[in-house]
Amino acid sequence: MSTENPYLSPDFSADPTQYSAQSPNGSLYTYKSLTGLTWWARISLWLTAVSVLVFSLTDLIANFTVAGYREGEFDLDNGTILFLVVLLALSALGIVFLMLSNIIAIPMWMYRANANVRALGTQGVTYTPGWTAGYWFIPFLNLIRPFQAMKEIYQASAADPTATTHDAWKLPDAPSYIGIWWGTWIIGNILARVESRMVDSEMVELPLLATVSVVGTILTIVSALLAAKIIGTVNQLQIKRVNSGVVNQWNE
Repeated sequence: MSTENPYLSPDFSADPTQYSAQSPNGSLYTYKSLTGLTWWARISLWLTAVSVLVFSLTDLIANFTVAGYREGEFDLDNGTILFLVVLLALSALGIVFLMLSNIIAIPMWMYRANANVRALGTQGVTYTPGWTAGYWFIPFLNLIRPFQAMKEIYQASAADPTATTHDAWKLPDAPSYIGIWWGTWIIGNILARVESRMVDSEMVELPLLATVSVVGTILTIVSALLAAKIIGTVNQLQIKRVNSGVVNQWNE
């Protein structure tokens, strides 16, 4: 039984800066360290979770304590109200900046992670590095393909390098929290759109609006934290694979 603590942050110190390899089928891929992209993506995701939490809590407090808040009719001469408004503005700007950071960092990370598993000899991976990143930006396909590509990356990174069949990396299945990550991401985004429409409607009661906001916030935070966990775990798995010095040797 493994004695590793899954809740500890991965130790990135053992990761080489670059490790070159050629996949058995002749495709040219080079393993490069994921550490820099991993830290960028994880920090961005952690800060996203914090910013979303701060914004949501501040918005709830303002909704229930500041008269005229929903209508935009309030007195900025009041120090408490001014503080809430400034905190809302800063957290909103932070969310925008961090979302842009995530849009860049996560596809870049997935591109490199996919290329790495190919460099280490994994065959039969459905999605290429380019499409793994590109699917994020294609309407409708971005509702499912990034999840499928991430699942493949995890499975291939966790594969036994001494396996003798080309599809052995597909078993066992990826952990369930990858599906939870994607589900919370999709539903959280849907609720965010619903909330934005509800805010503009005077017919929606505050308790209902608050409920949608809280549920959406929780889902968004869970999604961000799980994404950070997946990214860190895959990086650690690839480090372990490289340090083992074993590249897949298939019996064709």
